[in-house]
Amino acid sequence: MTFVICLAGWKKPAAGNEEQIIMEPLKKRKTSGQTSWKKCGDSSSPLSSVTSSASWKKPSLGASEVAVTATAKAGKTVRHHVSLDVPMLSLVASSDDGGERQMTEYKKKALDPDRIAKVLLGSCSCKNNCFGCFKAAKVLEVCQLWHSMTDEAQHHFLNAQWESSAENHCLDFDGEQLAHRTSWYFEGQQICLPALCTLLGVGNKAMAKKLQGVVDLRRKISHGEPMSTRPALQRNLTSMFFLELYHQSAEDLPETLHVQHVDDNISASLGENDCDAPTYLRQISTDSEIFSWTPEAAIVQNIMTLCTVDLSTVPVRHLPPGKLMSLFWQFQAWCEAVQGLAGQAIKTPSWSTFWRLWWEKWSSVLKFRKVSQHKECDTCHKLREKLHGKKGSTKEKMELARDWREHLRAQYHDRLIYWSLRWASRSSLDVLTIIIDSMDQVKTAWPQYKFARKPHSLESLKRPRVILTAVLCHGWCSNVFIADEALHHGAASFCEMIARSLDNVAEIAEKKGRTFPRHLVIQADNTTAQNKNSLVSLFLAYLVSEGKFLTCTFNFLTVGHTHEDVDHFFP
Repeated sequence: MTFVICLAGWKKPAAGNEEQIIMEPLKKRKTSGQTSWKKCGDSSSPLSSVTSSASWKKPSLGASEVAVTATAKAGKTVRHHVSLDVPMLSLVASSDDGGERQMTEYKKKALDPDRIAKVLLGSCSCKNNCFGCFKAAKVLEVCQLWHSMTDEAQHHFLNAQWESSAENHCLDFDGEQLAHRTSWYFEGQQICLPALCTLLGVGNKAMAKKLQGVVDLRRKISHGEPMSTRPALQRNLTSMFFLELYHQSAEDLPETLHVQHVDDNISASLGENDCDAPTYLRQISTDSEIFSWTPEAAIVQNIMTLCTVDLSTVPVRHLPPGKLMSLFWQFQAWCEAVQGLAGQAIKTPSWSTFWRLWWEKWSSVLKFRKVSQHKECDTCHKLREKLHGKKGSTKEKMELARDWREHLRAQYHDRLIYWSLRWASRSSLDVLTIIIDSMDQVKTAWPQYKFARKPHSLESLKRPRVILTAVLCHGWCSNVFIADEALHHGAASFCEMIARSLDNVAEIAEKKGRTFPRHLVIQADNTTAQNKNSLVSLFLAYLVSEGKFLTCTFNFLTVGHTHEDVDHFFP
């Protein structure tokens, strides 16, 4: 492997310059300071005006506020007033354009007349008889208006009154945080907070969260679908593994792409229509646009991306031949590595969670390819066979899984080097990156039989084949060379195609006034017959000695992990 210092990030290849296609035949949770509501000896409760970090379960009411309240003097207390009455609620409810709210069991119980009548017959916890001056009809009317409002409208209604009714500034002249007292009113009558929440059929913490604007993340709405429960931590951790697997180990096989409009793709590659890029270029940027994922991003950002992405629009990628259990062994090793990075113990999700998430979500975009579709990596094959073998303890299999993860990480780093150099070539950063590969000769045989097994009368007949080779000069042109199968296609043929491609690049640079790159990078397969030999090395040394390039670099991907953008060009 040849490692090159990258000139720029690999993440998002630039649009670059217009590419030309030239075809020619080749001749020969962290919760802070939860405070409980004070039992209402008087009808007020403290609320902090500053919202600290808090989870959806326990809204922060200000940890420092407790100490301030205990020592606050009468002259350093900010008083607020919040009132719920029919005229104001009717005005807000009529202007609320949040749409019709779903009637849940929670709301049905809150609007139950029997519940309201039972509450009015009881006593308040503050022993001030807060329920004695209300009638059931009026309470029901207020409850109906309150529960007809959206969560956002309820928050704005409460917060607007709370902020506008402040009698003093939140800070005194010495910069000290002042205590807050909130007086609650229901239909003009002062009432304690527990009694108010009981009449409305809501919890004290829920009312506090609405007042402070703490978002309730227990349920969410995504892509216009019905409300669903929030994803659990274990499912998020598992999805994070599958996301890394999608970018790191999975490959786009040529069989998954099909060119339907050849003329449109050629026109797009010539720059006539920038919106419709060629198939092989469009596939490169699709997954990055959908996931908005980068390996250097924070884990929280990637998890948030998983919660919003619609996998129905994600291109299908193929994993090496294997079984789901082999992925689970890798997953356990991955969780162990995550624990080391996080510096804290993380509970590894169970097999049932892993299995359910695979079949519910990720099996639609991750497929195990067949053994016959592509040459398999020897390292992956050996490690997979040992993992599925009967011999070996759990500790030994975990060690094999770690080795497998390290192998996949190494081959992924090889891809990162190529992606970075490809981006530099398209951005005209004085680097010319070329990738070259030939199509499988079986697919170029003519005629193509529709039946799987040939009849006896056709077995002795030889079908003509051609050698189809694509040379992609990123940011410059795309060359396709066609040769007869009888023509020798070894190192000499390889050098001939590279030389002709360089001539095309030089011609484009002269015609458009662009600077010819001074550094050449060639990405090729691990084949000694064509490129990994002394003849090709001598050819590259000649280019440097003649001053054509300052440096010439020859890069190779790991055997069995070589599918790249040039393979997308052939379908």
